[in-house]
Amino acid sequence: MEKAETTALEQTTIDDFPLRTYEKLRYVDTDRQGHVNNAVFASMLETDRVELLYNPDRPLIDPEGSFVIVDDHLSVNGGA
Repeated sequence: MEKAETTALEQTTIDDFPLRTYEKLRYVDTDRQGHVNNAVFASMLETDRVELLYNPDRPLIDPEGSFVIVDDHLSVNGGA
């Protein structure tokens, strides 16, 4: 039996990422099955992006600078 190849994502651990942050979900942020609403998920990505870029301990961009997100696209897999 051949061993399945592992992808880079499967070999990644939480320590491989430059930022670890936490979001508090409200009941209204989820549907009855507990799935996070797509708009809420996009808002969390925005909050975390700003936290990463403007981190006072390790800023990635000039605090006086600015930029615009031109397109924000989330692809949702209905799965099953």
